Amino acid sequence: MAWRPQDYLIDGCIDCRKNGKVTGWLRFHSFGKVTLNLNGFVYPDVQGKQIKINRFIPLCPPTADDAKEYLQGFSRKQTGTIGDITAGRKPVHLCYLCYTDHPYIEWFSKTNGRVVLELNKEDVRVCK
Repeated sequence: MAWRPQDYLIDGCIDCRKNGKVTGWLRFHSFGKVTLNLNGFVYPDVQGKQIKINRFIPLCPPTADDAKEYLQGFSRKQTGTIGDITAGRKPVHLCYLCYTDHPYIEWFSKTNGRVVLELNKEDVRVCK
């Protein structure tokens, strides 16, 4: 079973500018900051770029108790291997097929196993 903490995500920055390495941070409601230090390669739409995340406030925001309960045991330092990281943009190379049309961030944490964030396009900005 995968961790899917996107409902509690507030903002973050994922740095894909270093080849074979992804670093950054994510901030979660009632939990605080989590740092990322991951190895592997991202999809070409975000390769050499940063992914800035700023979630819009949901219609039914999570309660502090819900966030604390769900994120209990989630490590504040996420190290491991990249799964799929894409902003869900149209491919620029014919040999590159993006399987999703929305931002999808996945990694395999040494402490927490598989972690998946599926976000809305308006939550993400890709920068150089």
